[in-house]
Amino acid sequence: MKITKAQLTQIIKEELTAVMTNEIYLPLVGGKLPENDYLVIKKKVRNMEDILEDMVRSGDLEQSDFEQWGSRMEVLLKELFELVNTRHGKEDAEWAMSQVEKQLRLGTQFAEQGKNKRLDHEADQEQARQFRQAHGGAVKAHKKNTRGW
Repeated sequence: MKITKAQLTQIIKEELTAVMTNEIYLPLVGGKLPENDYLVIKKKVRNMEDILEDMVRSGDLEQSDFEQWGSRMEVLLKELFELVNTRHGKEDAEWAMSQVEKQLRLGTQFAEQGKNKRLDHEADQEQARQFRQAHGGAVKAHKKNTRGW
């Protein structure tokens, strides 16, 4: 099998990138997840937790949804931390990272749903306020005229 110059350049680039980021996964021995990668992900998770906790407090997100999301995320963070400290195959790290990203996307969806719920509620309140302003006098007169019934 012959390797072209472009292919060889690409292989060397990939190997150098792996060495520079300490992301070396040897075929038989495996590798470890760089601690910096773990810390970046942990920070993203904690930021998302803060956003979702604020939404629970404001009533835009159900407590049970938040707790379920949080417990799943804690399990994933523990799995990732184990990958920092033990040798594993690159596929294991990629799978764990994809699961965390999936949970972060789910958290973002919760945040969007809560935001939309709040905006819908505010729009409903504004419509009710406008209706009361426009028809307030007519409603009061009708109530006054129908009290005797």
